[in-house]
Amino acid sequence: MSPATASVNVGGTSTFSVSITGGSPVPTLSTCASSNPGIATASVSGSSCVGTGVSGGTATITATTSGSQVSSSLLTVVALPAAMTAFTLTPPTATLSVGQTVLLTAVPVLATGASVTITYATANPAVATVSAGGVVTAIAAGSTVVSATALASGSNLSPTSLVQTSTITVGSNACAPIVLSLPVARNGSVTASSCVLTTDIQRRGDVLRVNLASPAAIELRLVPVGFTAYLTAYPAAESEFIFFNGNPSQELRRTWHLPSGLTELKIGAAAAGQTGSYSFSAASVSASVTGCVSVVTAGSLQSTQSLSATDCSNSGRLADEFLLYSARSCVITMNRDVASSMTNPFLEVYAGTQVYAIDNDSGGNSNARISLAACRSPANEVLSVRATSFGAGDTGNYIFTVTFGP
Repeated sequence: MSPATASVNVGGTSTFSVSITGGSPVPTLSTCASSNPGIATASVSGSSCVGTGVSGGTATITATTSGSQVSSSLLTVVALPAAMTAFTLTPPTATLSVGQTVLLTAVPVLATGASVTITYATANPAVATVSAGGVVTAIAAGSTVVSATALASGSNLSPTSLVQTSTITVGSNACAPIVLSLPVARNGSVTASSCVLTTDIQRRGDVLRVNLASPAAIELRLVPVGFTAYLTAYPAAESEFIFFNGNPSQELRRTWHLPSGLTELKIGAAAAGQTGSYSFSAASVSASVTGCVSVVTAGSLQSTQSLSATDCSNSGRLADEFLLYSARSCVITMNRDVASSMTNPFLEVYAGTQVYAIDNDSGGNSNARISLAACRSPANEVLSVRATSFGAGDTGNYIFTVTFGP
């Protein structure tokens, strides 16, 4: 059996020729065996024994003929350095809400010249999925284990495979919008686990969503029990318009003029740490502004209004009031209805108690128009728009329009 000694790397092979003489008939090679299969294995290949390196060390490869003749050689297996010596995955645990994501960071420690491939898998894709790049996305409440497998290899290096895991816990999303249809009548509660509506003050409550098929005037009423009411409503791409009362358990009631499409509403407690129950309603009402009620205008809208004796009076002039707040530019117009008895439309815009902009139609052109670079004051205040007439006691119909820019 030759050679008498041989050396191979882990995973390599060495062939030992077996020469058989004597006997009649001449015996044949029957078996090849290793004294230590954990170091090297042995197998018959024609008239030879093939030794395969498994791990570093030495093993005796023995050939046995059909005539019970025996011969041996020594095989030394040289252990190659590992292509990868360590592998970490962070974070090892993560807690997410539905819809949130987290990036898993895999860090292999490689030998010089090694390359690595990392693959990810999730035990429960119904709870959380994982991308090829290690981004975990929370799907539904529950828990799952995400595994990362690193396979490293390289020339004269021992291929290495290591696995690390991250346990992902997904909680229900307290801020997921509750989709409702008008009219809305809802009883709910504000708890320590309710959605955080504003991060600066940590107000908590519920997020609601309605889809309006056409522009509408919506009256919102929030009756809190045990906390101070907080209420806002805003369509897509618009700024939040926040209202709250100063007294606990006091009803908060406002009318919004809203465009068609999705509108998000947030209802809850105005102060951090407040909890309790509430009753909330939302219903379509007449778009006409009456009495001394300020109407919130959110988004580009047009409505037919009327100055009448029931409206607020300022220095003898009747007026309707609209509230605006947006970072976008806007154009506000007040056009006298062609059949109206109104003589001189007049627009005043206030920021707090200060006049911010003004346009009056003292020339009788039946139109008042104000253009603003931002539909809020430079001090980030809500704008109060008073639609009135230059003539004291003047009444009649007009068309009020707000058009927001990009």
